[in-house]
Amino acid sequence: MIRSFKWHEGTEDSTLRFWEIYLEREIITLFGPSSYTRLDWNLRLKLPPLAKWLQTFYHSHAEPYPYSVAKLHELCGSEIVELRKFRYKLKLALQLLVDRAFLASYDYDTRTDTVGVVRTRVAIPQR
Repeated sequence: MIRSFKWHEGTEDSTLRFWEIYLEREIITLFGPSSYTRLDWNLRLKLPPLAKWLQTFYHSHAEPYPYSVAKLHELCGSEIVELRKFRYKLKLALQLLVDRAFLASYDYDTRTDTVGVVRTRVAIPQR
């Protein structure tokens, strides 16, 4: 994975010290826009637990499909027993993610008890 590395010591003119790492080309492709996800930690540190879980869950879904509230309850491992209480907390967490621009929007379908979300589009740098 790592072809070689070098340590650069600061000079009299500069106190800058750093590692320089050379990776094999094949490993670099794993970090391309379609293979690698990186969470926004500035946002994450300010989120309550359910919103953190939703951020992690939806971060890897470019175009998420709707999930039932019961399925989201099961997947996140919530200790909230009553589904109506979880539903309320879920809506608050989803709205927070919309307010913080992680999600563009969310929709709760009362007929099917499902939640659909739309991710905020992030520009992918072109090479």
